[in-house]
Amino acid sequence: AIIKDRSYHLIIENVPISFDPDSKATIAEIEVKGGLQMNSISKIRYIKPVARRSPTQRSAHVALTLNSKTATNQIIRFGLSIEGKKVYGRKLLTEPTRCLKCHTFNRGHIAMDCPKDNDTCGTCGAEHHTTTCKVDDPAFYHCINCKEDGHGSWSRECPVFIGKWNAQKARNDEARCR
Repeated sequence: AIIKDRSYHLIIENVPISFDPDSKATIAEIEVKGGLQMNSISKIRYIKPVARRSPTQRSAHVALTLNSKTATNQIIRFGLSIEGKKVYGRKLLTEPTRCLKCHTFNRGHIAMDCPKDNDTCGTCGAEHHTTTCKVDDPAFYHCINCKEDGHGSWSRECPVFIGKWNAQKARNDEARCR
């Protein structure tokens, strides 16, 4: 059996796009300037692919994986300097799992294992794939989870999503402490 080191995940928002996450020298510089132990950053990547940036975009979010709880807390409390800009980290918490076939949270499965025969639209709630939905007026959106109109099943404002999110955060020790 192999014991894997513990990883801590942060999101760093509004990092200048001039930052190169593949440069070991740049990462070492961030660790030194941030007062972090060397090699405490084990992985760093842009969340959105570079090809999907807008032409006028000047900053982007990065996902940061660290191998030290001390370094993680230090970044949350004091921030980092990346490409001359002071940025702060926040914990990257996983969201409740939603099946992308039936769009429910409460069945504990993903699309590959969905027991439903047909797709359910996450936008309007009808029986078709979400990508083929023609509904573009939010008044006609219908949420499969809370059974209410006005938002889709993917909405972060859905009361069912909020309840699942809060329950998941309450179970997760990392969500409660810094």
